[in-house]
Amino acid sequence: IEQLLHYGAWDLRLFDQYLAVIHSGGLTLYDVSDPSRPFQVGHYNSGIDHLNTVVSLGEGRILAAGNHLHVIRLPERERS
Repeated sequence: IEQLLHYGAWDLRLFDQYLAVIHSGGLTLYDVSDPSRPFQVGHYNSGIDHLNTVVSLGEGRILAAGNHLHVIRLPERERS
């Protein structure tokens, strides 16, 4: 997490075994089910819309917000 903050992350949110990181390049999603071996499972480039927060919508979806709202589906294999 310290390394992520060093690279300009301004919001971190945990959704079950996923860590969503909001940064200047959009949103990056990490699987942290094994905290000693986190790995990136996705990235969403929001273009010119600078995201500032992310919340859960349930049913395997998250909502990233900036100037617009972006609904993002979590990877299929991890949803319950």
